[in-house]
Amino acid sequence: MIEDWTYQPQDKLAAEIADIMLAQLRLYPEMEFRDAVKLLYQQCFGPGHLVTNSNESLARLEVETRHAAPVAHVIEDIGGGYARVMLGAVESTGVSLPLLNRIFVASAARPKASIPDFEAKLEVLLHLCEGKILPFDPAESRTRLDRYRREGYPMLSHSASYKVTYHPAYRVIDSRFVPLFPVLVPLEQELRRRPGILAIDGRAAAGKSTAAALLSSLWPSSVISLDDFFLPADKRTETRLAEPGGNVDYERFKEEVLDNLASNSPFTYRVFDCSVMDFHGQHELSPRPLTIVEGSYSLQPYFGQYYDWALFMDIDPQAQLERVRQRNGEEMTEAFRSMWIPMEEYYFKSFGIRERADFVIRTS
Repeated sequence: MIEDWTYQPQDKLAAEIADIMLAQLRLYPEMEFRDAVKLLYQQCFGPGHLVTNSNESLARLEVETRHAAPVAHVIEDIGGGYARVMLGAVESTGVSLPLLNRIFVASAARPKASIPDFEAKLEVLLHLCEGKILPFDPAESRTRLDRYRREGYPMLSHSASYKVTYHPAYRVIDSRFVPLFPVLVPLEQELRRRPGILAIDGRAAAGKSTAAALLSSLWPSSVISLDDFFLPADKRTETRLAEPGGNVDYERFKEEVLDNLASNSPFTYRVFDCSVMDFHGQHELSPRPLTIVEGSYSLQPYFGQYYDWALFMDIDPQAQLERVRQRNGEEMTEAFRSMWIPMEEYYFKSFGIRERADFVIRTS
């Protein structure tokens, strides 16, 4: 068991692969070495090899789902930023098959790992077999892997015993879609009937921009970032910055965006570049079925209730600072810790922003 296996920090990749494989063996004790290789292939290359035509992909999905055996769980994390959605349980999520297919197609467009990355994972898999962490015969596994390499690393099907015993029926998707499932279902239902506006507010580094990008890949969308409405120098007074939510040019956002959204006509708004503290270009928006406004202060009460849905992205404070550090570096992390995060927290608390949201998603 992985609990009994101690490893050094430099063995992080081995630990991750061991955890995933042992979890799979608990679910599927009859899995073979071939099935482990297939999982690593999916970790590296996702589902792109299966998507050539979205309509044909949907037709296959509908057939497979009709014949899928019921299963108790919906999602399996397979590592590498991917997950398997079990077709025998997907109905319980409320996600329609056309929507699941769009998620699948969007996931296939995600950048892939390289063959050297895949090769590194395969070597780790062999070492785990040789160390008796995994129950596959080391000599036989190396022979099979050598043959697989000579064949050029093709996509593998599951082993015959795995198919007979478990009747696998799933789709591999980008795991970042999984926390968004509670939001996807109501959006899907409403957008069939009418256009809508989604506001995504939340804590720094919680994944607001990522959520907007993922959602916009599923419907024809316009994405408006509150980062483009950074407060210019002439408005950065002590009084203004003391306001909850005062760190955004909310007057300009209302004038240039909200007052135009209702017109259902194309419009433009200016983009403020905080790196040079000046305006830099403009964005043109045309009416789309889904408009997404994302960024801290998106639910500023000054705007009124302009949105149809409000999503709040939450994150643990320790994980938040680690993400900021990875994204912005050590110097900017201190600025977030001492200034930006306290300003956000003051705004959230003053206006009950989290409590006002229709959906709350907590990322790790």
